[in-house]
Amino acid sequence: MLNINRYQSAIDFPDGEIYRAYMAAIQHSVGAVGGSVLWRAEVEGSVVGDLDGFHEVLAVWYPTHDAFLALPTADGAKEMFRYRRICVETAHIIELSDFSTPSV
Repeated sequence: MLNINRYQSAIDFPDGEIYRAYMAAIQHSVGAVGGSVLWRAEVEGSVVGDLDGFHEVLAVWYPTHDAFLALPTADGAKEMFRYRRICVETAHIIELSDFSTPSV
């Protein structure tokens, strides 16, 4: 799954305490369903499309589609979604097909 996020200015991305707490809550909840955050990267721009003002892309792996769907009820999810409401102004969340080895 890819999350493309624009954060509220008040969270002081990427160094703010609230942002760091949100990332910790994501790690915990995603881990509770067997997934993991593969990487996070700041958005520097785009060649095509309108990503102006977006701050970050997160790549998150889930072992199954059902694990992805279980996230809202996972251990710690209530806290994660509370932080999400505080931190995220706009998000694009894209579920990707399962793959074990990226094709080139």
